[in-house]
Amino acid sequence: MNPIRSLKSNDYFTEFLKERYQTIQTESRPNYINSPFEFPENPVYLTDLLQGGNSIILESVDQFLGISRLEPENPYVLHTSVPSARSIQSNLALLNIKSENQSHWFIYSKSEQEFVLILKEQTDRFYQEAELIYFIMYNHLAIGKYYGRFGFLLSLLDSGHQLNHFEHLFQACDLKNYKAEIFPSLVHSRITPFFDENYFPMVKMTCTGLKDVVLSDQEESGLRVQLVDSGLTKCTSYEQLVEHIFTDTTKLVRNELQVLPQMNYLSVIEKRTSLQSFEGLCFFEREKVPLESVVEKIKKVNSFHEVETMIFDVEKHVYFNVRHEKWENCPFESIEQLLHDSLEFIDVQSSSYVLVTALKKSAHLTVKEKLFSFIHSAEIMSEAALAFASNAYVSRCLRNIDDCTFLAQFPEYEEITYLQVIGKNEWNQKLYIA
Repeated sequence: MNPIRSLKSNDYFTEFLKERYQTIQTESRPNYINSPFEFPENPVYLTDLLQGGNSIILESVDQFLGISRLEPENPYVLHTSVPSARSIQSNLALLNIKSENQSHWFIYSKSEQEFVLILKEQTDRFYQEAELIYFIMYNHLAIGKYYGRFGFLLSLLDSGHQLNHFEHLFQACDLKNYKAEIFPSLVHSRITPFFDENYFPMVKMTCTGLKDVVLSDQEESGLRVQLVDSGLTKCTSYEQLVEHIFTDTTKLVRNELQVLPQMNYLSVIEKRTSLQSFEGLCFFEREKVPLESVVEKIKKVNSFHEVETMIFDVEKHVYFNVRHEKWENCPFESIEQLLHDSLEFIDVQSSSYVLVTALKKSAHLTVKEKLFSFIHSAEIMSEAALAFASNAYVSRCLRNIDDCTFLAQFPEYEEITYLQVIGKNEWNQKLYIA
């Protein structure tokens, strides 16, 4: 039986995607908890233990998910290195470093902007060269407070942005031995019992053969955190979805970086906005950019061809299907019809382009593949945003989409996965406090 088709008719994608605005009215949501772990009073940081000067670790720590800049006129407006689907970067990062006969586990603390040691244990073999493993974790206790179980799809999108960002950092470090796995098999460790339907890995990135990575042996072995009691009630369609994820034997693995070379990556992402707020997204000049570089990036990064990308030219009221390589008339009276809400904050009509990714209908997709379409859509959007940012455009990824309106006009697609607004505005000339 096909895993997707075996789901009930009123399944997760209906209940928490297409009908999410109705569902959330009665949905039980958790109290906000930033991390499922209770940290020790005297935390030990990765930078305290790291004795080798390996650039991959240092670069990824320095450029991870923390705040990248503030705006002088409003210190509450924060920018991060990575975009977010709905302004809440709730995903957590676990880092596992295996070196010699020790395995150290760290969790990224956003408040400290540091990786905090949570577990040290013995390995079952000796690692002459270190192994570095990043897990991007779904964290329902953080995003569920605001978006309920729809937050899982938002977390998938955010993990796609984070995966793309990490691969660019790895590329800058000239990484050779790399592998990424989507919805990885659970690891054999004392950390594994912490994983459940509210907290589990969506993406696993592994780097092997790292030299000169040595961690101090001063810390005692053992677990340094406790799990926070979530007290959550069960949700049938979501529980069923998670069960399918862990029983689906589909392997989604890549053995090389999926990103394209990007000159001055860290300076380019400063030009692209990652503003974590909707307020004030408007555009003051409409210019056209040669779309060849954007289309080229999308084609090269899109390795999952069930996902297609459309570029809407807002002024000309036409759209370009990247896979079919042709322009068509836009079927909507106004591009604003694509958004469900927030129109009072977002002047989409004055933007230059709107990018949309969508999943084609298929009778053969597994659960993992369908969910991966959301992760991969964010990877595509991140690469496209880099091409636009190189031409001094800002962009904003959104998921407050009117799914049913889009699918009514494009019945060949099963889901619209993501949307991005692109244009020029005053942020290009602003001063920033780094």
